[in-house]
Formats: sequence, structure tokens, C-alpha cells
Amino acid sequence: MPIDSSKSEAIVIVGAGFAGLIAAMTLSRVSQTPPIILIKPRLRFIFQPLLYEFLSNEISLFELATTYKSLLLNTGIVFINDSAITIDTDKERVITHTGKVINYSQLILSTGSSLSDHSIPGVKKYASTFKDLKDIYALQKKIKEFNTTLIRASRNSGR
Repeated sequence: MPIDSSKSEAIVIVGAGFAGLIAAMTLSRVSQTPPIILIKPRLRFIFQPLLYEFLSNEISLFELATTYKSLLLNTGIVFINDSAITIDTDKERVITHTGKVINYSQLILSTGSSLSDHSIPGVKKYASTFKDLKDIYALQKKIKEFNTTLIRASRNSGR
């Protein structure tokens, strides 16, 4: 299901973290810019420096994880909520997980980093990641369970 079966002049950006989002926003301000297409498998931009504040309930979800829809409002940037699985540089096209074929004239890859345990024994078993919302929710659950355990222990020791 091609987005445009002809040769496209679009600038396609795969990844919409800090680098991809800033590249798209900056390009959108340049006059006579070709269409800009931003591909990201998540619906929200997570401002990672604020993860601690969200964990401690100092800020709300909308302050930490704004939707791309709201960030890109009135920019002309097309947001595709999908993952790029194939990049065909010969045919200048990106194929997404859902089968979209997106032609480009220029491509920016800004897929970010991935976490590594550096093969350190025990890291996978004992360490928690701290990179996105699912990590925060898992950590909040662990903290709640720990606090519940402390409260029970405190009540039992007072008897």
C-alpha cells in the first residue's frame, strides 16, 4: 500500500526522539521544504529527563509524554505511527511493519539508542530499566509493593 507510488520528494525521518523530532521541526520552518514524514512506533514523545519527576508524581503524564499529534499541530509534518522494517536505498523507499511503502528523496535515520547490560551477570535479573513509561509503571508497582511490605513489617513488629 504505497503512500505515493511515484518518485517522492519527501524527506522521511525514521525515529522521533530528540534528534528526529528536532530535525523535523527545524526542516518544517524552512521555506519551500518538501513534505516531511516522521515515522515512530509510539504515539507520544517522552521527555526522558523528566522521568524522575513523573515517578515521584511531581508532574503529570501530559507534561512528560506529549502526543506527537499535539506537537506536530500546524507544522505540516505527516506523522506515521509505525515501525520501519526495511529501507531500500536503491529504490529510495521505506517499508513499514504494517506494509506501507513510503518513497523519499532524503532519509534521516534517528532511531536512538538501545539499552545493554554489557553481559554483566545479574543485571537482567536485578536491575530495572528507566527509559520509558512502561519502565516507570513497573518501578511504581515495585515501590508500592515494597512500601506495603514495610508497612506490614512495621505493624507486625509493634505487637
